[in-house]
Amino acid sequence: MLSVKNITKSYGSLQVLKGVSFDIQRGEIVSIAGSSGAGKSTLLHIIGTLDKADGGEIILQDQRVDLLRGKKLAGFRNRHMGFSSSITCCPNSAPWKTYAYQDGCGEKRKKKQRPGPGNSWKPWD
Repeated sequence: MLSVKNITKSYGSLQVLKGVSFDIQRGEIVSIAGSSGAGKSTLLHIIGTLDKADGGEIILQDQRVDLLRGKKLAGFRNRHMGFSSSITCCPNSAPWKTYAYQDGCGEKRKKKQRPGPGNSWKPWD
Protein backbone atom coordinates (compact mmCIF):
# COMPACT_ATOMS: atom_id res chain seq x y z
CA MET A 1 0.00 0.00 0.00
CA LEU A 2 1.04 3.57 -0.72
CA SER A 3 -0.02 6.13 1.85
CA VAL A 4 0.43 9.85 1.21
CA LYS A 5 -0.27 11.98 4.27
CA ASN A 6 -0.62 15.76 4.38
CA ILE A 7 1.97 16.52 1.66
CA THR A 8 2.85 20.18 1.28
CA LYS A 9 5.18 21.83 -1.22
CA SER A 10 5.90 25.48 -1.95
CA TYR A 11 8.12 27.32 -4.38
CA GLY A 12 8.83 30.63 -2.72
CA SER A 13 5.46 32.14 -1.80
CA LEU A 14 3.55 29.87 -4.22
CA GLN A 15 2.01 26.95 -2.32
CA VAL A 16 1.60 24.16 -4.88
CA LEU A 17 0.52 21.23 -2.68
CA LYS A 18 -1.65 21.99 0.35
CA GLY A 19 -2.05 18.94 2.57
CA VAL A 20 -2.58 16.24 -0.07
CA SER A 21 -3.55 12.88 1.47
CA PHE A 22 -4.68 9.55 0.01
CA ASP A 23 -4.10 5.78 0.16
CA ILE A 24 -3.65 3.42 -2.78
CA GLN A 25 -4.09 -0.30 -2.19
CA ARG A 26 -2.06 -2.96 -4.01
CA GLY A 27 -3.62 -3.65 -7.43
CA GLU A 28 -5.69 -0.47 -7.39
CA ILE A 29 -5.57 1.69 -10.52
CA VAL A 30 -5.72 5.45 -10.05
CA SER A 31 -5.24 8.57 -12.13
CA ILE A 32 -4.25 12.09 -11.24
CA ALA A 33 -6.00 14.81 -13.19
CA GLY A 34 -5.97 18.57 -12.99
CA SER A 35 -5.34 21.75 -14.91
CA SER A 36 -1.90 22.92 -15.94
CA GLY A 37 0.07 24.11 -12.90
CA ALA A 38 -2.15 22.30 -10.39
CA GLY A 39 0.78 20.29 -8.95
CA LYS A 40 0.29 16.88 -10.62
CA SER A 41 3.93 16.51 -11.68
CA THR A 42 5.18 17.91 -8.39
CA LEU A 43 3.12 15.33 -6.50
CA LEU A 44 4.38 12.49 -8.70
CA HIS A 45 8.00 13.65 -8.30
CA ILE A 46 7.58 13.64 -4.52
CA ILE A 47 5.92 10.21 -4.47
CA GLY A 48 8.65 8.92 -6.80
CA THR A 49 11.39 10.27 -4.49
CA LEU A 50 12.74 12.64 -7.16
CA ASP A 51 11.82 15.68 -5.06
CA LYS A 52 11.24 16.35 -1.36
CA ALA A 53 8.03 17.65 0.17
CA ASP A 54 8.13 20.55 2.61
CA GLY A 55 5.93 18.54 4.95
CA GLY A 56 3.97 15.31 5.24
CA GLU A 57 4.72 11.60 4.91
CA ILE A 58 5.11 9.09 2.08
CA ILE A 59 4.76 5.50 3.25
CA LEU A 60 5.28 2.59 0.83
CA GLN A 61 5.14 -0.99 2.07
CA ASP A 62 5.32 0.16 5.73
CA GLN A 63 8.46 2.24 5.13
CA ARG A 64 8.68 6.02 5.52
CA VAL A 65 10.14 6.83 2.11
CA ASP A 66 10.29 10.55 2.85
CA LEU A 67 12.90 9.91 5.57
CA LEU A 68 15.35 8.01 3.33
CA ARG A 69 18.56 9.75 2.22
CA GLY A 70 21.69 8.98 0.18
CA LYS A 71 22.44 5.34 -0.60
CA LYS A 72 19.37 4.07 1.24
CA LEU A 73 17.14 6.28 -0.91
CA ALA A 74 18.97 5.26 -4.10
CA GLY A 75 18.63 1.56 -3.21
CA PHE A 76 14.94 1.95 -2.41
CA ARG A 77 14.32 3.83 -5.66
CA ASN A 78 16.21 1.16 -7.61
CA ARG A 79 14.16 -1.68 -6.11
CA HIS A 80 10.70 -0.12 -5.92
CA MET A 81 10.28 2.80 -8.34
CA GLY A 82 9.74 2.98 -12.09
CA PHE A 83 9.33 6.04 -14.26
CA SER A 84 8.09 6.73 -17.76
CA SER A 85 7.68 9.92 -19.72
CA SER A 86 5.48 10.92 -22.64
CA ILE A 87 3.95 7.49 -23.14
CA THR A 88 0.46 7.62 -24.57
CA CYS A 89 -1.66 4.59 -25.43
CA CYS A 90 -2.56 4.27 -29.08
CA PRO A 91 -6.25 3.65 -29.83
CA ASN A 92 -7.14 -0.01 -30.29
CA SER A 93 -3.74 -1.17 -29.10
CA ALA A 94 -2.76 -3.35 -26.17
CA PRO A 95 -0.83 -1.32 -23.56
CA TRP A 96 2.21 -3.62 -23.81
CA LYS A 97 2.48 -2.78 -27.52
CA THR A 98 2.43 0.94 -26.80
CA TYR A 99 5.68 0.75 -24.84
CA ALA A 100 7.46 0.06 -28.11
CA TYR A 101 6.66 3.63 -29.12
CA GLN A 102 7.59 6.98 -27.68
CA ASP A 103 5.19 9.92 -27.78
CA GLY A 104 2.10 7.92 -28.62
CA CYS A 105 1.94 6.44 -32.10
CA GLY A 106 5.07 8.20 -33.35
CA GLU A 107 8.34 6.73 -34.49
CA LYS A 108 8.92 3.10 -33.55
CA ARG A 109 11.89 2.89 -31.18
CA LYS A 110 12.41 -0.78 -30.36
CA LYS A 111 10.85 -4.12 -31.17
CA LYS A 112 7.78 -5.16 -29.24
CA GLN A 113 8.23 -7.68 -26.46
CA ARG A 114 5.24 -9.10 -24.66
CA PRO A 115 5.59 -9.39 -20.86
CA GLY A 116 5.07 -12.79 -19.35
CA PRO A 117 6.43 -15.43 -16.97
CA GLY A 118 10.18 -15.79 -17.20
CA ASN A 119 10.42 -12.68 -19.34
CA SER A 120 11.88 -9.66 -17.56
CA TRP A 121 10.22 -7.04 -19.69
CA LYS A 122 12.28 -3.95 -20.27
CA PRO A 123 10.49 -1.78 -22.83
CA TRP A 124 13.62 -0.08 -24.25
CA ASP A 125 15.92 -3.11 -24.47
